[in-house]
Amino acid sequence: MRKMSVRFLTCFIVAFLLSLSSLQAKDDKELTFFRIGTGGLDGVYNSMGAYLSNAISHPPGMPTCRVTTNCGVPGLVAVAQSTSGSVSNLHALMTGELDSAFVQADILYWAYEGKGFFAGEEPQKDLRVLSSLYRESVHLIVNKWSHIKSLKDLKGKRVSIGVKDSDSYVQSRLILDTFGITLNPDDIYQLPPLEAARQLKESRIDAFFLVTGHPSQIIASLSEEKVIEILPIDGATAKQLQDQYSFFRRSIVPADTYEGLDEIATLSIPTIWVTTTKMKERLAYQLLRALWHQNTRKKFEQSNDVARDVTYATSFDGVVTPLHEGAMLFHEELEMLKKQRQFVLDHPKEEGFDFTFGAFADSPETDE
Repeated sequence: MRKMSVRFLTCFIVAFLLSLSSLQAKDDKELTFFRIGTGGLDGVYNSMGAYLSNAISHPPGMPTCRVTTNCGVPGLVAVAQSTSGSVSNLHALMTGELDSAFVQADILYWAYEGKGFFAGEEPQKDLRVLSSLYRESVHLIVNKWSHIKSLKDLKGKRVSIGVKDSDSYVQSRLILDTFGITLNPDDIYQLPPLEAARQLKESRIDAFFLVTGHPSQIIASLSEEKVIEILPIDGATAKQLQDQYSFFRRSIVPADTYEGLDEIATLSIPTIWVTTTKMKERLAYQLLRALWHQNTRKKFEQSNDVARDVTYATSFDGVVTPLHEGAMLFHEELEMLKKQRQFVLDHPKEEGFDFTFGAFADSPETDE
């Protein structure tokens, strides 16, 4: 009897483990990891990547969109990966190390066309846009006691232009060239933002460029210590840059964004969510549905970071390279839905047609 019980128990355990193995295999088959290239750990790109990853993820076993506030892509687990910025993100995209990435609009354009910063390189015609997200502003931060009152005063000063190939590095070089400012090679530093802030505070450098959304915690910390000023990048020369590159725009960093600092006129540039033609149309479509779902928008609005500035109204801001086919399909269907709703409002007594997201919509029980 005891032998029979042991044998029965053994068979039960083996069957149980086999069933778990089968379930695990099923989950593994349904689970898709999705890599998003962001920026430095201390930057806004990285925090935006965290918001976006959470919004588009919906692991197997999670309650449906009707039950939970999370309405991501079924089976998708997104991960925000820290990088050095737009240039490295583009290279990683093209080699398949990333599935999507954040890239500034001008850098994306140059890579796609093989111009500007990418002059002499083969045009990357496989790059595709998912959506424009938000704008980042060019900040020129100076030591309060450095006697720097304009861009021209940078001559002879110690200036960090950002880590090589970072967004700040690319934009600072473009701005310095446009304004005709040549720095002494010995006075040029290539520091990451936190190190640049530390050295500025210690008066080891006089100024540094930082391209970021606002508010930036790095700038906020410096302003609280009352050791900095932020110079405007404005006027006729800045207008020349806007005329030459349509994705640049004059923008204002509002007063009191940083303690004790008045509003600052500067240039801003869109951050674009980018992928390649390798992404399947269905996935791109579902990513856009998750990004622009009303639950996602509510989460973004509650943030105190750049996520609050991510709106559908600006989803084409600065986009001068092709959209992914799945993204185009999403926008086309959304426009049809808007027309249907307007038809119902204009003709309340007439029968309209029943429209829902159709091409790659999830099953009714998970669809919102």
